[in-house]
Amino acid sequence: MKALKLFLTCLFLGSLTLAVLTGSASWAERGQARVIPRDCIDCHDEEGQFLATRGAAHQEVGCRGCHVGHPLEGRKPYSDCNECHDPGAKAHYALADCASCHNPHKPLDVDFSALTESKSICLGCHEDPVPAVADNPHAEVGCSECHQLHAEMPQCASCHEPHSTTMVQQDCLGCHPAHAPGSVRLDTSLSTDLCQSCHTEIVQQIKQQGGAHREMGNCGECHAQHPPQTGGIPACADCHGPSDQAHFAVADCSSCHDPHAPLSKALQDMTQVRAACVSCHAGPGQQLQQSPSKHSKQECNACHLKHGEAESCLDCHQGHKASMTVKECQDCHAPHAPIAAEIKTDVPVASCAACH
Repeated sequence: MKALKLFLTCLFLGSLTLAVLTGSASWAERGQARVIPRDCIDCHDEEGQFLATRGAAHQEVGCRGCHVGHPLEGRKPYSDCNECHDPGAKAHYALADCASCHNPHKPLDVDFSALTESKSICLGCHEDPVPAVADNPHAEVGCSECHQLHAEMPQCASCHEPHSTTMVQQDCLGCHPAHAPGSVRLDTSLSTDLCQSCHTEIVQQIKQQGGAHREMGNCGECHAQHPPQTGGIPACADCHGPSDQAHFAVADCSSCHDPHAPLSKALQDMTQVRAACVSCHAGPGQQLQQSPSKHSKQECNACHLKHGEAESCLDCHQGHKASMTVKECQDCHAPHAPIAAEIKTDVPVASCAACH
């Protein structure tokens, strides 16, 4: 009877042991048994699974490729990394403390979050991506401040307030290089609304009064650079060719034209505007030249305070009669040649009687 109990007990324990071993090793039996021996994973199941699923090139090496001995034997448990990764072959392999970044059972799942000084490690493979430029706060932080996992980049908005509520990561990178965010390069494919978050007044101005400039599509069409970078704004003549129109050959365009509202000219604030005016309005220019008068001695903006508008004759001149209108003035007097009066037959007698 005792012998039967002992036999049954041994049979049960043996079956249980087989079940445990079979369960823990089942993943290894799918083509991994040669490089990840069953004897190893009986105790080191998690390491075996990491090696089988995320071991990269170490999968081909297997357990015994690195573990040349076992601590229980009083032997060194694993090879040094540089026995395979020759420091002379690559600068990165010469770095100390490989295990601070690399778990040998999943060597490409690199976790930088615990590193205190990561830049020298990263530069072993990556040329310094951070240019030595002014106003670059990212140059002051270590690589692992942003890249806590290898080849992963955090969302810019996790540290920086976005320019708009709809802004996505690609919008950020369209203008700001990640390693030199102050070196703004404006992407012509991005919405002008992103500029509006800082330049509200200017964007509204160009939307309302931009004329043909509004139809260009994006601020970056003209603003290739953003302060503190200089340059990048094209000369007016790059689009408005002096050979295309006489007006385009006039110097100092911005003295008359606000590029964000190019047709909203505040002429009353300008000096010496005649050359610009007659470049388009040649007829009035010839009249002023051929018929000298007090008008020909005035700048155009003495009467034309806004482009396309003129002051009333009666704002400066006393009418020939109390009820006189501007139309009656212009029946005889051309504004640009007022002395050469052309008396018409339908002029009211009262207008003549004011002087005669």
